[in-house]
Amino acid sequence: MRRLILGFFILMSGCSFMANAGEEKEKEPVKKENYEKYEADIETKVEKFDKLSIVMHYPETPNDQIDQTVLDYVNEQRSEFKKDSYERVKKKGISAVQELHIDYDVVYEDSATYVVKFNETVTWGEKRKAFDETVLHFEKSNGKKLSLTHFLRSENDYEEIRNYLERTFERKLSEKELNGFTYEGDAFTFFAGNQSVRVNKQEHPEWFKEKFMKKRSDMTEGPGSFHAEKEITEIPVTEKMLEEYPVAVMGGPHPKRTEEILRVLEKNDRKAVFFLIGKRVERYPAAVEAIKEQGHAVVAHTWNHRLPERLTEKKESEYRERSVNLLSSITGQQEVLVSGDRVSPEKALINRPDWAGESEAWVKEQLVNSARSNGQLVMSGLNEKTPALLREVLPELKDSSSRKKETGMEKSGAERLAGM
Repeated sequence: MRRLILGFFILMSGCSFMANAGEEKEKEPVKKENYEKYEADIETKVEKFDKLSIVMHYPETPNDQIDQTVLDYVNEQRSEFKKDSYERVKKKGISAVQELHIDYDVVYEDSATYVVKFNETVTWGEKRKAFDETVLHFEKSNGKKLSLTHFLRSENDYEEIRNYLERTFERKLSEKELNGFTYEGDAFTFFAGNQSVRVNKQEHPEWFKEKFMKKRSDMTEGPGSFHAEKEITEIPVTEKMLEEYPVAVMGGPHPKRTEEILRVLEKNDRKAVFFLIGKRVERYPAAVEAIKEQGHAVVAHTWNHRLPERLTEKKESEYRERSVNLLSSITGQQEVLVSGDRVSPEKALINRPDWAGESEAWVKEQLVNSARSNGQLVMSGLNEKTPALLREVLPELKDSSSRKKETGMEKSGAERLAGM
């Protein structure tokens, strides 16, 4: 038991990749023309081990100040989760996967304001769950985090809103509850326990600063939604289908990384299977189109990387249907591959935090050995070192035709996979 606890602690301690994630970025100061409309990227960080799962999705904007505040938030959530997980292991051992999942939505955006809502899900054991929401408001011009007072003209207005809300909720409100609001352009929504109150700015224009008196039509549009027009057939991926593909790319797509990976694959004349995250597919449809144009296969792997065993059958089905419809709309396929119950090649070293602290030679050796033993090179579609490592490792692996001759596989499964 003592070794188990020590090993688990070392494992979690070695995964500190988020701590310095924002320090290497060098961005120029944000000018007005750059913050009128954000083209924010989705950052996805995944740590998955035997009994620990951490998945975090968060936006990366043109503003360093906003990015640092968001990074501080996700790091804090991750740190608290790891600390709590370690305490649970020390007291009770590891009985089931412990999961932290953070997702987000941009609930409002205009030329002055950026509002992000984070949804936090923590699970322990088989049934215990905890849900929470955190809403962060930012001013685009300087990246400053906004509290309620930033929207109001004076302290008197703050007190008037407090009195109005306390009369409505019929109880006293704390400062935390007063600042637990969501700005939606034409209104604020305040929350207290299970109750909520909407304060329409048009009904109380005297409370708010002029620059925040925007109409909802000023809000920018986010990524488009895709809807399938015809009935779609879901085809579970099988091991036989994967045998002809020497590379599996997990996660993504990524606005830059996917293009780099595709260039390496093209240069080495190799085909890959891309297991894609629906939330990222929605944001980067052009990357999916590029994957298909080069003859690679795409799989609807997951919507937001929640653990399937922690979802109800209904929710898992909804996520899968959403991902399948999205891929079908982008690629034009009426038959869409989905991850099967037993086929999800998340093996090898894809979840190591950028392989920090390990020599390139060691990582390369591990990847080659893993690919040879598993019959497939499994790489992360989000790891910044993947393209360079892929460039080094691919020449040392047998090509698909040689592997096909050795295994004597039939073509039907692979041809179906490639032809979709």
